[in-house]
Amino acid sequence: LVALVLYDGAVNMGPLRAARQLQSACNAFAGGALRLDGEIGRKTLDRARELCPDGNGQLALALACLTRRDEFYRALVDSQNKYAVFLHGWLNRTSALRRYVRELLERGEA
Repeated sequence: LVALVLYDGAVNMGPLRAARQLQSACNAFAGGALRLDGEIGRKTLDRARELCPDGNGQLALALACLTRRDEFYRALVDSQNKYAVFLHGWLNRTSALRRYVRELLERGEA
């Protein structure tokens, strides 16, 4: 689930920003030890694995990443109104992905 969200984020907003959002989400659960450098190295992978011992952990981390993505979109529009036209579509994309990752977990495909 986390890999799916990370991949979708990398396609939509670039791998660096998607990785930073993963790191930020990991920090929210585990005390802020990861640097938000956009590098998915050993520390980031280890932390994500710690947080994902089962499907529920994966879902929680995936949803935390999507929350950060929504926050990024809103902040972008607040700082540069020219992007406001895209906000509805961006938020629809994250909403649809939230539903999909929940469905995957319910079907046992996480």
